[in-house]
Amino acid sequence: MKPLHSITTCLTSFTLLMGTVVGWSYPAQATALTPPTIPTTELAALKASPGFSDADYATASSLVQAGFDAALSSGEVEQAFEKWLDAMIPELADEIRNSPAMPAFVAIFESFGDWQSYEMLGTISLTSSETPFRTQLVYVKVLTESRPIFWQFLVLEDSEGWKIAGFNGHENRDEIIQDLFLMMLDIEK
Repeated sequence: MKPLHSITTCLTSFTLLMGTVVGWSYPAQATALTPPTIPTTELAALKASPGFSDADYATASSLVQAGFDAALSSGEVEQAFEKWLDAMIPELADEIRNSPAMPAFVAIFESFGDWQSYEMLGTISLTSSETPFRTQLVYVKVLTESRPIFWQFLVLEDSEGWKIAGFNGHENRDEIIQDLFLMMLDIEK
């Protein structure tokens, strides 16, 4: 689906900028939000997520859920994007809101039909609680009239609380969730 691929590249640049600021390394050819490659030996350590409480996950996930709840209650996909942009790092949100690509990005997800329900697939911590910028990836599956959409949200916490730093959605789960993260979330390939 080429239009979606092109639109997500635009939003990816904002996320890549954030990744550069907090010191992640992304491949130069990234065309979608791509989390850092994590050696398998570190998998157990990441699954343990030291220092994160259930409240940390609930707070980060609630930013994401607010958008899905808004879309489901209003019947308007655009409401989800408004909620997510309201919860986003202000500088990034302003840039995305003013992007000429944003209406097309929303229209693509509206073309799947009404959003019927969503399922929180899981949250993965990329940092420990001792780091100045705590980061998590939140994964969600949305059922629509035509087919599911898989979402990945990059959320971070600084001194002002949790903020969304980027998000991406795609109808192909493998475009959103890397194999390593499928194992961490206990999702079958």
